[in-house]
Amino acid sequence: MVREEVSKMGTGRWHCYVMCGEWLCKGCGKWEFQVDHVTKSRIVPVFEGMNLLEMKETVSSEFGVYTQMTLSYWSPESLKFVTGVKTPPVMVTTEVGLDLFLKIAVKNDSMNLFVTFEEPKDNLNRISDERSGGTGWSDEIPTGGASIRLDDEDLLANVLLVEQRKDRKRGPIGDDTPEDSIGGDDYVRPAGYDQDFWNNFLEEDLGGTDAVDVMCSGGESGVFIQDGVGKAGIQAGWSDPLVQAPAETRDLIDIDDEEFDIPPLFDDTEYETEPIPDLDREDDDEVYRGKILAVEKRESGYYEIKKAHLEHTCSTETRQKYMKKATAKVIAAIYKGKFGEPVKGPKAMDMQQLVLEELRVSTSYLKCWRAREKAVEEVHGGDLDAFSKLEEYLHLLKLANPGTITDIVTDTSEAGKERFVYMFLAFGASITGFRKLRRVLVVDGTHLRGTYKGVLLTASGQDANFQVFPLAFAVVDSENDASWTWFFQKVERIIADSPSLTIISDRHRSIYSAKERVFPKAYHGACIVHLERNITARFKNKGLGRMVRNAGCEYKVSSFNKIYKEIKSRNNECAVYLHNIGMAHWTRAYFQGERYNLMKSNIAESLNKALKEGRASPIVELLEFIRAMLTRWFSARRKKSQKHKGLVPPYVDKVMLKTMFRMSGSKIGTVTDWSYEIVGQFGEKHHVHLNEKKCTCKSYDKLKIPCGHAMMAANHIGVPYASLVGDCYKPATWAATYEGVVNPPKDEDGVEMPVSFKNRLILPPHTRRPTGRPRELRIPSIGEFKSSRSDNSNKSYGEASWGRACNCGRSTIKLKAWTDDNPGRRFYKCDVHGFVSWVDVEKQCSWQKMSLLEARDEIRRLKSLIQTTSSGVNKEEDNQNLEAGNQKIEEEKKKLEGEKVKLEGEKVKLEAEKKKIEDLKKRLEDEAKVSKEREKLLRQFIGISWGGFIVAIAIIITILK
Repeated sequence: MVREEVSKMGTGRWHCYVMCGEWLCKGCGKWEFQVDHVTKSRIVPVFEGMNLLEMKETVSSEFGVYTQMTLSYWSPESLKFVTGVKTPPVMVTTEVGLDLFLKIAVKNDSMNLFVTFEEPKDNLNRISDERSGGTGWSDEIPTGGASIRLDDEDLLANVLLVEQRKDRKRGPIGDDTPEDSIGGDDYVRPAGYDQDFWNNFLEEDLGGTDAVDVMCSGGESGVFIQDGVGKAGIQAGWSDPLVQAPAETRDLIDIDDEEFDIPPLFDDTEYETEPIPDLDREDDDEVYRGKILAVEKRESGYYEIKKAHLEHTCSTETRQKYMKKATAKVIAAIYKGKFGEPVKGPKAMDMQQLVLEELRVSTSYLKCWRAREKAVEEVHGGDLDAFSKLEEYLHLLKLANPGTITDIVTDTSEAGKERFVYMFLAFGASITGFRKLRRVLVVDGTHLRGTYKGVLLTASGQDANFQVFPLAFAVVDSENDASWTWFFQKVERIIADSPSLTIISDRHRSIYSAKERVFPKAYHGACIVHLERNITARFKNKGLGRMVRNAGCEYKVSSFNKIYKEIKSRNNECAVYLHNIGMAHWTRAYFQGERYNLMKSNIAESLNKALKEGRASPIVELLEFIRAMLTRWFSARRKKSQKHKGLVPPYVDKVMLKTMFRMSGSKIGTVTDWSYEIVGQFGEKHHVHLNEKKCTCKSYDKLKIPCGHAMMAANHIGVPYASLVGDCYKPATWAATYEGVVNPPKDEDGVEMPVSFKNRLILPPHTRRPTGRPRELRIPSIGEFKSSRSDNSNKSYGEASWGRACNCGRSTIKLKAWTDDNPGRRFYKCDVHGFVSWVDVEKQCSWQKMSLLEARDEIRRLKSLIQTTSSGVNKEEDNQNLEAGNQKIEEEKKKLEGEKVKLEGEKVKLEAEKKKIEDLKKRLEDEAKVSKEREKLLRQFIGISWGGFIVAIAIIITILK
C-alpha cells in the first residue's frame, strides 16, 4: 500500500498495489501466489468508504479485463495463528471483508491486494478480439474455421422468418400437423455446434473427419447460414489460426462405432459357466404343463410375452421336494464366483440373505456357512492343500523378490511323515529399506483364526514419516520360549546384535528369555501402555496408571522424580513394583539406548489390525494377503516420498510446527556463536547447543527432532530448521527406504520346480481350531477395560437398550418414539430393516397422548432456549477473550518494540567499543613496527661497533709488532 500526501490525493485517499494471478496450495500445505506474467500488476487508487462494487470496477478498468474476479489478501498476522505458514489467504467477498482490508491497510503500508480473473463460462458465441487490438469480446462464431458475424437485427429477422414459416406449415388454428414435419427448402441449418461438448471428440476420436460439416450442414460439405438477404455458402475449411488443421478428411459414415468409444446399450459379455450339480429331475413321469410364449424384440435382449398359461399342475408332493435341491453344494457352485478374494467374500449371514433375495429360497445359517466353506475350498483349495503348497509358494516368491529370506521347520514322526512347525518370511525390499530406519525393532504376536491354531509373530520398525514398516513375519504354534528364540535367531541374520539396537515389546516372559539369548547386547524397552494397564488392573486405580504413563514419558530425570514421588506417596506398593521392574526398562529418562519417540508398541498393534482380515485364511492365502498389502504400501509410499518437496517429511513437519507454537512469549540470550539460553514465559531456563544438537530439556537429545528452544535459537541466527533434524528424518532417507519393490510370485508354469518339492508332503500341525464360532474380537489384555456399548445413531428416539432379535437374525435395539402418533411408545429397531415390532402393545389413551406431546414440545422449547442462551453467552465470552487477546498482543508488541530499541542502543555501544578496540589495535601495531625498527638499528650498531673494536685491536697489535 503506497500512501500519498493529503495535498496530492485528498483526505483518506491512497494508492494500492494490485497483483494478478492465482493462489496455489502446495503438497506441504503452504500457500503461494503465482503471478500472471501477462497481466502482471497495477496501481489502483483507493479511498475510505469505498464499496466492493467500486473496487471491482476500478480494478477491472485498470487491468482492462471485464470478467468475474476474486479479490484476496494475505493477513500480516498469519504467523500468529495456529496454522502459521499454512494459513490460507483471506477472500474479499463482502463489504465487511473490504472494510476490514482497508482498516488493516491503513495501519500496514506493506499490504497488497491480489486479484484472480475467472475465464468466461460461455465461449460459444464469443472469441477474443485481441488480434484486432480490442479488449472486449466479439460475437463471431467459429464455424468450420471461417468467422461469420451475426448482427442482432439479422438474427431477429431470421427468428421471425422461421416462426412465420412454422405457422404456415401448421396451418389454421386447430390443425394437428406436428412441428417436426417442417422441412424442404425452408429448413434453416444450424450455424454452429456445442463446442463445450464436442471439442474433446473433435480433438481426439473424430480428428481428421468431417464431423463439423455433418453437424452444421446436415451431412453436406460446407456450412450454410441463411440470413434475411440470401444464402451464403462457406466451405468447411480450417482457416482459423486457433483451430489446428487436420491431416485428412473422412466421412462420418465411414467411421466405426469403436472409434467413438461409446459403450454399448446392452452388455453382451459372455462368461464361462459350469453346470450346477444336483439339479436333474428324478421323476420324468410327471411333466409341468405350464406354457409361456415369448418373442425377442429386435435383438435387444428383451422379450415380449405373447401367451402365458400360469396354472400349476404339479402336485403338493412334488412341490415339497423343491427345497431339497438347495443344498450347500449347489449354493457353493452358484456363488463361488464371489470368493475370488476369500477375505472380501460374503459372510454366511450375507449369503443367507442373497439366497433369499435372488433364489427365493429360505436356508439356514449353518447351510450357508457350509456352502461358504465349500466355495472357498473349491476356488483356493483347503487347509490341507495349503501346507503342501507352502514350499512351492515361498520358492516362487523368492524368485520374484531377490534377497528374500524364507524358512520352514517341520517335525518328522516315526512313520516318516513331516508336520508343519514354524515358517519365516522377510522380503528383500523390507530388509534393504530397514537399513535406512532408526534401529528400533518392535515385536509382537497375534493369534490366527484359521482352521488350525497358530500365532503370527511380527517384527517392524518406523520410517521417517512415522509410518509402520514391516520387516519379518513368522507363523508358529504358540508364544513360548522355543518359538520366540527361533524367530529372533532368524531376525538376527538380518539385524546384527549391537548396543545401537533397541527392541520394544510387551512384558511377555518368552520375549525376555529369547532376547537375552539372541540379542544380549541390544537394549530392551517395555511398552508403556501395557505397563499402564497392568498397574490399573493390579492396584485398581486408573489415575495411578495415568501417572505411571506420564512419568515414563518424561524426558528429564528431575521431572520424572517429581511424578515418581507423587506415585510413591499415593501407593508405596506400586512404587516398589515399578522399582523391581527396573527404571531403565520402562522410563525414557533412564533408558540407556535410543528409543526416539517409540514408547509403546503401537506400530505392532496397528500392523496386527491391518492383518485382521487375512488371519482367518489358510497359510498360503495369509502370506499372499501380506504380500499384496506390502506391495500396496511400498508403491503408495514410494510415490508420496518422491513427490514430496518439503525439507522434512510431513509428519515431522507437524511435530516441529506444534512444538514451535509452544514457545510463544519466550526470550533468547546469546552465550556463544552456537550456544543460546532460552527463558520461557514462566521463567524456566534452557541451554541449547546447536552444533551438538542438544538441549537441557532433553527432548532434542532423545527424539533427534529440534525442540522449541532449538528452533527459536536457529531462527535467531538464520539457520534453517531442516538442518537441525537428524539424518534418519531426511526426505532423501525416506525416499531411499522404499526404493525396493515387493513383486508378486512368479507364475509356476514358466518355472521348473525342484524334484524335492514334488516328493515332499507337509502335513498341517496337530493343533486344530475348536468347534463353534471363532472369535472375531481379541481377548482384552490385563488392565484393558471394554467401553460400554451404546447407540447414539438416532438421538431423537431417546436412550437405547438391547432387545429381541430381528427376523434376519440380527440383534435389535429398544428405542422410544416421539412422533405425534406414538409419543413415548417403545419399539424394536434393526440396523438394516429398521422398525421390527412394538414393545408397548397398547397405545396411549387420549389424555396420556396429549400430556406426552405437551411435555415433548415444552422440552424442545426449553432445549432451544438453552442452546440460544448458551450460544449468546459463548459469543460474549469469545468477544471478551478476543479483546483480551488483542490487548495482550498489543502489550507484547510494545514490549518487543522497547526491547528492539534497547538492542539497537546496545548495538551502537558495541560498535563504538569495537571501533575503539580497532584503533587501539592499530596503535599497538604501529608501536610494534617502531620497536622492531629500533631493535634492528641497535643490532646493526652493535655489529658495527664490534667490528670496529676488532679492527682497532688488530691495528694496535700490528703497530706494537
